[in-house]
Amino acid sequence: MKPIFFGMSDVEENSFTLESLGDAIILRNHVISMLEQAELEHDNEELRKGLMTFVIVGGGFSGVEIVG
Repeated sequence: MKPIFFGMSDVEENSFTLESLGDAIILRNHVISMLEQAELEHDNEELRKGLMTFVIVGGGFSGVEIVG
């Protein structure tokens, strides 16, 4: 089943989907990368917080399971 973005191209371009194991690996690598960058950021607290901010969108099984 393809994700539906309701015509919001900016959301589609800047989000990750979870349709396969490959998608999960890409998402995991992105999260790890953001956390590593945040760990190295000492001068700009606002940037550091931004690097550690994640938004989970979706009411399907994937979205619900990721939230916990």
